[in-house]
Amino acid sequence: MAFNHGPWGRSSCLDLLCGPDKWKDRILENSTHCKRICRFRRSTIELIRGVGPAVEPANRLGTLLRNAINEDLLAPVVQFNLYYSLMLKFPKMRFDADDFFHGMDIKVSRFLRHVDKCVKEYGEENVIVDSLE
Repeated sequence: MAFNHGPWGRSSCLDLLCGPDKWKDRILENSTHCKRICRFRRSTIELIRGVGPAVEPANRLGTLLRNAINEDLLAPVVQFNLYYSLMLKFPKMRFDADDFFHGMDIKVSRFLRHVDKCVKEYGEENVIVDSLE
């Protein structure tokens, strides 16, 4: 959930779920597309759902992160980051710190939509497991 493409990221940010290159299920030779993993520890999903869109705004990840960072002497920390627009070198953009906290909530929602899609396709018993052994 890093801020590689600004606070909201891109759908390709979920490619973190692809694992290292050698694990990627390539669609075409020299393609960077992959088949994202669809198997998660129950405890991880419960933890993420506990800070996701279904809970009160005060308990969402963005709010919790904002509160934790506000205690830091360098708060809000993310205000100095610069980003390129559409992979071009210029113009560089800067975002308001609140955009990043909202962006965390967006990324959590995207991730949980992916999990829900996996459950729909493969069944909960095959996607959300107690152990990854």
